Amino acid sequence: MKAMKMSAKTIYTLVVLAIHAAVYPVIIFRCGGYATEIYYGGIVLCLLTALVFLRKELQTVLQAGALAFTCAADLFLILLGKHRLLAMCFFLTAQMFYAARTLLYAKSKREKLYNVGARAVGSVLISLIAALVLKEETNALIIVSLIYYVNLLVSIVFAYLHFGDNKLLPIGLTLFALCDVFVGFAELIHIFSLTENHIIYKLTHLPVYLDSVFYHPSQVLLSFSGQDRIKDGKNL
Repeated sequence: MKAMKMSAKTIYTLVVLAIHAAVYPVIIFRCGGYATEIYYGGIVLCLLTALVFLRKELQTVLQAGALAFTCAADLFLILLGKHRLLAMCFFLTAQMFYAARTLLYAKSKREKLYNVGARAVGSVLISLIAALVLKEETNALIIVSLIYYVNLLVSIVFAYLHFGDNKLLPIGLTLFALCDVFVGFAELIHIFSLTENHIIYKLTHLPVYLDSVFYHPSQVLLSFSGQDRIKDGKNL
């Protein structure tokens, strides 16, 4: 019976990876009439994968929750193209799930304190810096986006501290962050009125969408990242 379950899991994994590989060129080049729908469909498939592999271990539940809020965010950003503040609030919520995942791997109360403290202090500092630098240009979208990115970076650091326990989580989060770098470049062009001669402008106007180059693989890796069992057996 156990062998049959493993076989089914392996077949599902191979089929899903084949689908992701097939749609990847469409996603990064946005070619074809349904490229946007295919792009979003790939993210939904990642959520489905997390649900298929859902177990009693808490980290699988947290991963499914993170992808659920990611899908909600992308519904507005990818399909509808509006309500960006709401979308970023969903992305920030997804990062709270990843934050909880990194806390599960913590080996001591001190590590947990550093984890939570870095997020709190970093979020306050980055908000103050943004307000001082951008002044009247500061808005809720910028603040939420910066707090989101601080939490993502903290999650990456603490995920790499436990790279031996789960390799897919830190790599997936790193690709997630690289995607956001190129998304942020588009915002910088608007905020600072960068011209077409600027390197940032050129990077955001290539034939290939660099944000998607990193984003789609990040979600694929994260959708499988909940499968490693935490050594202390934390579960529901």
